[in-house]
Amino acid sequence: MTEYTVPSFKGLDYQPFEKYIGKVVRIKVKDDPKGITGRLAVLTDRFIELIHMDGRNTIIRIDEVVLISPVRSRGA
Repeated sequence: MTEYTVPSFKGLDYQPFEKYIGKVVRIKVKDDPKGITGRLAVLTDRFIELIHMDGRNTIIRIDEVVLISPVRSRGA
């Protein structure tokens, strides 16, 4: 019998993106010159789900994320 090592993922206690849940953010992804803007709705140990203004959803793998930055509100 062969033993396999299963990769373990860190829980949300170690998640630096947790502070952006519910906020409008811009996410830079590897090999994408622009960026993706939306409200960060769901955060798991492997994926981020964004909800766009027109109702579409985008799911992004966390290991593809280069940068997350909050978007300023325009009402100021």
